[in-house]
Amino acid sequence: MKALKALAVVGVVAAVIAWSPSLLAQRVVGLLPPSVADLATAQVVEIRDASGTAVLTGTFVKKSDKSDEVELAATLSPITGNTGKGKAEIELETSGSVANQEIEVIVKRLQPQTAFKLYVDAAEVATFTTNGKGDADLKFTSTQSTPK
Repeated sequence: MKALKALAVVGVVAAVIAWSPSLLAQRVVGLLPPSVADLATAQVVEIRDASGTAVLTGTFVKKSDKSDEVELAATLSPITGNTGKGKAEIELETSGSVANQEIEVIVKRLQPQTAFKLYVDAAEVATFTTNGKGDADLKFTSTQSTPK
């Protein structure tokens, strides 16, 4: 019985170590900055390192275009000499006189526990830090009134 309890404790400790926060994707959620006024016209998304050099880049293409919702998507590919990958999605919804903009970006296998910046069309959106595996999960939204 003691051996069974000891084994259970070891299993719990192993599970806690495996679920270490440094290995979970760094989740960043926030509001879009004023420098990012209209995501409907977004063309390029970049992840840049601390020196301002792009390490991942992608071009947005329309995924869907409905009367009240537009979705854009980009695959983030590494620039020569860099590792990592990612994807970005923009969702634009209009409900009455309110337009909701959202951008979600997931990056993987960048330099672990390192600061990077997210840019859309040369406008800085945010600074973020990757986790122990080099991953991050970003989501930024904005609610603004549309002209009448």
